[in-house]
Amino acid sequence: MWKRQGMALLLGFALAVSATACGNWGGSGGDDKRGLKSQAYGRDGLLGTTSSNPNLPGSPTYHTYAADVRLLKDTVNGIQGVKDSTVVLNGATAYVTLELDDAVDIEQSMRIRNSAQASLQRLMPRYDVKVSVGKARLLE
Repeated sequence: MWKRQGMALLLGFALAVSATACGNWGGSGGDDKRGLKSQAYGRDGLLGTTSSNPNLPGSPTYHTYAADVRLLKDTVNGIQGVKDSTVVLNGATAYVTLELDDAVDIEQSMRIRNSAQASLQRLMPRYDVKVSVGKARLLE
């Protein structure tokens, strides 16, 4: 008799626990009463991995150091007065040295440096960009 009552009590407890586990916190569309919202995978065909892992090769935002250097060099070489440039990446810092045309004076060189600094920092916010101008020719 005690065995049968204990078994019925245990079965009732298990049923109550399983029923509460299937309950919903309420709200429609996956929202609950605590204000939390459920999130879905991005619609990229890869279950959202391109937005959650931006450095995967399949991601449109994938960049290598070589691609970053090429982009930085192409940007500064497009500025009028810049003949060539050297880019060195050291962690999160990008060191850019500009080689200017012979006709550029010191005042123009500082304007070019400031323009390049602003353009590169806006283009690559993940780097702390430091732009310098080859000073040996300017001081002659």
